[in-house]
Amino acid sequence: MIAAPDILDNPLRHFLCGMFIKDTKGVYTWVSDGLLNLQKLASYEILGKSDHDLPWSGHAQKLRLHDQEVLDQKMPVAFREIIHRRGRDIDGICHKSPVYDHKGQIGGISGIFIDVPRLKMPMNIKLSVRERQCLINLAQGMSAKESAEKLGLSHRTVEDYLEKLRGKLHCRNQAELLSFFYEHLTDF
Repeated sequence: MIAAPDILDNPLRHFLCGMFIKDTKGVYTWVSDGLLNLQKLASYEILGKSDHDLPWSGHAQKLRLHDQEVLDQKMPVAFREIIHRRGRDIDGICHKSPVYDHKGQIGGISGIFIDVPRLKMPMNIKLSVRERQCLINLAQGMSAKESAEKLGLSHRTVEDYLEKLRGKLHCRNQAELLSFFYEHLTDF
């Protein structure tokens, strides 16, 4: 079982977002106080259970597919996910990473879920399909080269789309571009 003994006494344990560790079968082995507070659940109501057993069970299949992608790729991946909290669905970004045991084998995944506010994109800003695709790929952690391979474009073309987006959205750098994306996530 993968647990987080070194995190248990860490101030991050109290961070107000959902932090968790699951084993390779998707069973929760550790959750932060922030996750418990956000969900208004006790640890015994989450630990030892999978997404199928929890209030967000309607989204469990998609969450499990994301978990499996992290396990298969053996690398961190960020996803747009929806969970159910206090009677409503919450949009957010969940960054998931593989967790390795003392033998160097993947024993599960760790994740952090952060709510993304629902804001509308300014009406005067129109993005092309390719601009949207490049921005979504960037938000998923893809390099210009990886995005280009996925879209069947050259990496320079993807870089040009991102540069055009920075100008169109008045963003000075990639971090501001990602911030814009997260602020307007529901429009993508």
